[in-house]
Amino acid sequence: MENEENSRARARARRKARYRRLKHEGNKRRRVEHQSDPESSEHESATETSASEVSTGFSDEENECQPIGAGTFADSNQEADEEAGDGGHDEQSNESDAEGPGNVNDIVSIEEEENVERDSAGGGSEDHSELQSNVSDGERAHQGDVSDTSGNDSHSDGHRSDVESEGSEDYLAHSDSGSESEESEAENSEDSHEEGNSESSLEESDEDDVDDDMEGNEPIYPGAQITLHESLLSIFTLLFVENLSGALITKVLQLIALHCPDGSIVKRTLHTFRAYFSKLGESLLVFHFFCSECKYPLKTKTSRCLKCKKNSDVSYFLELPLLQQLQNLFSRNDFYQNLQYRFKADRKYHSDNIEDIYDGEIYKGQMENGFLQNMSNISFMWYSDGVSIFKSSSFSIWPLCLVINELPYKMRTLPENILLVGLWFGKGKPSPNVFFKPLQKNMKTFTQDGHTFKLPDNSLVLVKGKIICGTCDLPAKCNFLLFKQFNSYFGCPKCMIAGGRAAVNNSTVQVYPYSANIQQRTHEETVQYAREALEERKNNKDASVYGVKGPSLLLKLVPDIIKCTAIDIMHGVFWGVCKMLMKLWFSSTYSTMPWSIHHLTGILDEKLKKIKSPSFVQRAPRQLKDMKFWKASEYKLFLLYYSVPLLKNVLSEVYLKHHCLLVSAIYLLSQDSISPSPKIPWTPWNSMISFPWIERRSAAKEPYFHGKYLTWKWAKTTWRVILHGEMSPMTFLDVPWLMGTLMGFLDWALAQVQTASKLLMSYVSDFARLYALRFLGMNVHQLIHLSDQVLDLGPLWVYTCAFLENYNGKINKFFHGTQHIAMQICSTASMFMQIPVFKRMLPPDSKVKGFCDKLKNWRKPFKIADVIDDYSYAVGTYSFNMRDIRDTGNVVQRCLNKFSGSCSIFYRLRKNGVMYFSEEYGRLSSRKKSSFIQFLDGETKQLGCILRFVRWSNCRNLCDVKCRDCPAQFFATVKVYERDFWFAHEYRNVRLSYMCKVTCSNRVVAIDVQSIISLCFFYEANGDMFIVTPINRLEIE
Repeated sequence: MENEENSRARARARRKARYRRLKHEGNKRRRVEHQSDPESSEHESATETSASEVSTGFSDEENECQPIGAGTFADSNQEADEEAGDGGHDEQSNESDAEGPGNVNDIVSIEEEENVERDSAGGGSEDHSELQSNVSDGERAHQGDVSDTSGNDSHSDGHRSDVESEGSEDYLAHSDSGSESEESEAENSEDSHEEGNSESSLEESDEDDVDDDMEGNEPIYPGAQITLHESLLSIFTLLFVENLSGALITKVLQLIALHCPDGSIVKRTLHTFRAYFSKLGESLLVFHFFCSECKYPLKTKTSRCLKCKKNSDVSYFLELPLLQQLQNLFSRNDFYQNLQYRFKADRKYHSDNIEDIYDGEIYKGQMENGFLQNMSNISFMWYSDGVSIFKSSSFSIWPLCLVINELPYKMRTLPENILLVGLWFGKGKPSPNVFFKPLQKNMKTFTQDGHTFKLPDNSLVLVKGKIICGTCDLPAKCNFLLFKQFNSYFGCPKCMIAGGRAAVNNSTVQVYPYSANIQQRTHEETVQYAREALEERKNNKDASVYGVKGPSLLLKLVPDIIKCTAIDIMHGVFWGVCKMLMKLWFSSTYSTMPWSIHHLTGILDEKLKKIKSPSFVQRAPRQLKDMKFWKASEYKLFLLYYSVPLLKNVLSEVYLKHHCLLVSAIYLLSQDSISPSPKIPWTPWNSMISFPWIERRSAAKEPYFHGKYLTWKWAKTTWRVILHGEMSPMTFLDVPWLMGTLMGFLDWALAQVQTASKLLMSYVSDFARLYALRFLGMNVHQLIHLSDQVLDLGPLWVYTCAFLENYNGKINKFFHGTQHIAMQICSTASMFMQIPVFKRMLPPDSKVKGFCDKLKNWRKPFKIADVIDDYSYAVGTYSFNMRDIRDTGNVVQRCLNKFSGSCSIFYRLRKNGVMYFSEEYGRLSSRKKSSFIQFLDGETKQLGCILRFVRWSNCRNLCDVKCRDCPAQFFATVKVYERDFWFAHEYRNVRLSYMCKVTCSNRVVAIDVQSIISLCFFYEANGDMFIVTPINRLEIE
């Protein structure tokens, strides 16, 4: 053992000596290269074949595109307007957007793009190893992401030696400094041109023991029960789930090493730990260089900018090739099968309704032309947005992500299924066409020729893919589409409205007054305007044509640049319109305005404190004084679930009625199933339609009156209408009134998209009259485009940025310290995507595999008393209180005709991932209320409160009272709450069927637990009780 250790030590010493010698020679050679003509080095590098092109399978047949939008933003108040784009328009700037492509030399039209010479356009890329030999010390410190290493001496077969691998992997390590010094170090790392950071990183790497020949299948020490691969996989799963810092991971590794005998092969440093997983990922990165001054694409790191002729710094962005990431996904079990979700017969509730992106016109078009009719082909949705890295610095990253539309919604939104294909980082916004060019080239080949992927059973499948839509917030959207910003004339990406300026104190803001006749933008016209703008910018660099500044590469990437670019309701509605409304209502700034209820803020706070949210809601309501800290999900909950009942008797009637129009429309367009036109057949009504004051009842031969209800037989179904106020049964003899009520019901039931469109038109048209013209900005204006978007792309939840912002949050945790940020993010993202592949390599009975599954899918532990089915569980322990059993047994016998058998009581049920609590469960949080449900009573949707859960078996007098071996049925006893008429029903065209005022009845029923539809909100407001059903079952609140 001692001889073996000595041998390893000598080998490490030899590698260190050789590495230092190669590093010294590389530095010397680099100094010589800097003294030579930079144009000659560019010419030489242009003749080389990029290793990254070979590794990805794409040849460089398409010429590089010169950048559009390379100039800087000239709007002095741009930051304020961008904030308004995400969170309201009360602080818009008085300047028009002056962003432009810069000089006309920066612009290449769509037709001319294919003919641009490669050498003149630059636009080169280098793989990971090529970067090592070209990164200068000054640029390394400026970027803060790549250390000063050299990898020029490589083997003739293209593979790096052990020493070179050890050196190139060095910059994957990162600083373990404390959080209190990270921000100050960030500033230094961006501006410093010293070699100190690189040297310290290299010294740490010199001490690491990287054995590239180790495959991970050996036990961590002789006789150990787990291999090195299993050990590191379990540690990495812990790292990601718990968001551990680099310093803490280092301590964990050292702690594990202390528990192992001498001679173990466990990883002891953060560098070796990361290097084990990132060997595949790091070789896939492709670097694209550009001039920091004018964003002009460059061939190599040492290239001179041929446009601005300045010796400015050279920057770069990273490309993570798409095909290798897709191969990792196709290597997972059941991934290919999940791509067939769109063809499943049981996917839809109703065949004619809009229920996902597949029901939108854009996706249908790709099905009709045959591309997506092929079961192996896939489509993507693109997304990009800036992520701030440090609070004290403007440095940010812009990940470019792709979402696979063919996966079921809950699967496609998981971080491990989102593809990270690009990463722009620095102090400015991306140059759109430079950033999208690699993706456009790769996607062109992938769409035309496809790629063959290997499945887990070693079979091969030819797959083609294309991008069919995209989503982002308003500022990013205008940047990538090459449109004028939303605070400029012609700033709407959907229509041709010019807008105007409204006076605000001594300044003005851009507004978009309502107009009934607005010309919609089209893809063809946008192409024409881009060409015209290209010509006009020869004489005026700030020119635009109807808001279009030039040709965007998205014209080539998506079928229709207008219809395929979605409006995000998270930024536009929740962070935009709702946040602005709450500022108008509750801010002291507007306390003298007629809409202000600032003086009643305390009353609203008391009401919010009393609301108890169901278990699936992550955040309990917070007070209005904390509104500046609210998340988008909190604004969403307030808008859709709390605002209407709470604002009754608080907000003026005219403003409340106006607000109900917005809530109704967003509800209609965010459902699981949306009727697009009045063509739904009568049959689905029997199981689908529920309305606040119209209910299905048991069979009746003719209309009759009973208490406060009118009941009649219609369309083979019995219905009842709630009588309210001074209404008498004779009211229904008024034929026009009855027909008006029924026609309104038909309008709601059969044409939800058109109804929502009318509601939004009415809302926007009255907005300036009720509030002020200055608040009618882009967020309010784009509400009128939501209905058309649902027809094109599906319900609003399909393309919300909520789950993608969550992914950005995880990216923010992909790095630690302040050095090599971009490399850390890329390598860790690659590692995370490969976890399922690594797990598949484990034996089926591996304890580590079970540990990783439990860790990754961790939830608050609960005891399972019985397994009801694959998705339902009786939770906790059974109660055998005889009085409860007797009372519950009587209900079961009366409702279900169960006259013999034994029953036991339990108080919690977990179904489809949601925990239901009975009313008698006494350990629930004081801010939670999870016993109110919507359920099916026969074929009627009812509302009620769970009293108890019951396990019923037929083994009475035959088995012990606590018998668990006999077959059993599971029921819930529910107290029924009747829907009642409330003030929202008096508002014409308001559609709030999911929000019901209720009264508690004396009726208790027993239902099968499979009849439970959903958990509901329950709260009291103004002395009334309300039950609110979830708008859809897919989004996480």
